[in-house]
Amino acid sequence: MRKVFIGAMAVLVLGLSALAFYMITQKMDGMKNGFSKGKDDRNEAKEAYLKVDSLLDELGGAAALAETQCALVEDVWTNVTSKKSSAETDRFTKDENGQFLEDYTEALKRLMNDEFFAARQARLAEDEAAAMKKYNEMTDAPAECQVLHTSLKECCTALSDLTAFTNGSDSSLLFYHSEWTNAKNKFDAAVSIVKFAENNIRSVMNLGNK
Repeated sequence: MRKVFIGAMAVLVLGLSALAFYMITQKMDGMKNGFSKGKDDRNEAKEAYLKVDSLLDELGGAAALAETQCALVEDVWTNVTSKKSSAETDRFTKDENGQFLEDYTEALKRLMNDEFFAARQARLAEDEAAAMKKYNEMTDAPAECQVLHTSLKECCTALSDLTAFTNGSDSSLLFYHSEWTNAKNKFDAAVSIVKFAENNIRSVMNLGNK
């Protein structure tokens, strides 16, 4: 039930993002077609671009790191269940005698307790905290941009939440793969929406595409 709710919320967030993008592009198209009220509108457009772009920079690194962590979780899970050797995962999937562990949840727990993995998890938490600080500082952003900010934040959080997957007893490897790749795709979709809006704004400001 929780998965269905999260999925429904993600769809809602992306739908609102698309609406926000439409609202911004309509505003920008009006400016292009000579309906601009003048300098104030252009300043508002520039402000909107800068605010969205700033948060996108903050969240991009966090999402990329979360994707790397999720991929490693999947690799460990795959290799211990299929008894596949790998220089990257053997220390999690094999015991001290070089034999594969029978319980894949033990391999996942070893991964979560790994110093390097934990350090990247800590960095991910720091990146998200920095992004949240930036998000909270944007309360005065135009309404359209607030929706885009929320979309990016929610999609990134959904992805990073899956990096701390320690017990697969209530799921399956295939389901986990689907969960984290869907979360990644939703974040990428949100980023695409923002970039379209950004480039439209930049074209009005004669800044060129990023």
